[in-house]
Amino acid sequence: AMELEESFGKIVGRRAFGSNLLWATLGGSLAGSRAWACANTEAIGGKPLVTDFGVCASYEHFAMLKQAGYGYLEDNTQRLLQPEQSESVVAPVMEKIRQEKIVILACNSFLPKSLRSVGKEVDHEGILKYAEVAFRRAQAIGVRGIVFGSAGSRKLPEGFPRAKGEAQFVELLQKMLPIAEKHKVEVWLEPLNRREDNFINTQRQGAAIIEKVGHPSLGLTCDLFHAARNGESPEELQQFTKYMKHCHIAEEKRRTPPGTENYDFKPYLRALREGGYSGRMSMECQWKEMSEQAPKALRAVKEQIREL
Repeated sequence: AMELEESFGKIVGRRAFGSNLLWATLGGSLAGSRAWACANTEAIGGKPLVTDFGVCASYEHFAMLKQAGYGYLEDNTQRLLQPEQSESVVAPVMEKIRQEKIVILACNSFLPKSLRSVGKEVDHEGILKYAEVAFRRAQAIGVRGIVFGSAGSRKLPEGFPRAKGEAQFVELLQKMLPIAEKHKVEVWLEPLNRREDNFINTQRQGAAIIEKVGHPSLGLTCDLFHAARNGESPEELQQFTKYMKHCHIAEEKRRTPPGTENYDFKPYLRALREGGYSGRMSMECQWKEMSEQAPKALRAVKEQIREL
């Protein structure tokens, strides 16, 4: 397949492979190109299940990952955007990203644990100031969404009433989301596994928060690693696809890249497709050697999608 792609690529270029006619003729042989990703990820209604694949990694890895077939990066908010640092500290990196056309469409690791979202030491004022800077810098380099996991910030203190914590969290989001909307970015709430978080663990819980907040700039990140760790069934995930704006993927046992231990994602992928999900998917994995594992991981996920 790779030889066929290379041969045709030299003659007509990768963009020509977007044609449905060419795709039908080649029969799925163009592994590694973006056209391959779209043509093999049909969702209900003809929309692609995965519109683009990315990797949770530093901007410094973009060239290598682009060569491997990925379309974007999901970088770390605290490391990249550095909302607590001055403009002069961040400016050189922002300029490098613009000049080198590094595509960063999402950022994770939103809040440090020192900025508490819930509990007795809640600091909404500090979070909103931080968010204003983060969203503004995100907009400046083309980031579309901020993944809000941040267990250190949102974990409920021992003995703290859940209902009160939820009320605090909803209030925070209702104040934060107009700032995100102003800067044309979205916030994607991420349910985390129970080993890491004691507050928002499932898609159902995340969807309930979204319903209470009631703002169009808020959505869900569906992380298949956390879902598997929590024992969420594919049927459970399928109920909440209408809230999903983003997706993460990694194997459940050791958070390894897809294809490492041949974990079967197909039940979850089928549920997302049948629920109508159509969006990006980031590899959020523990890498040993990213340059070697990233191409294999991409092929593994695409192959499982093709088998649906």
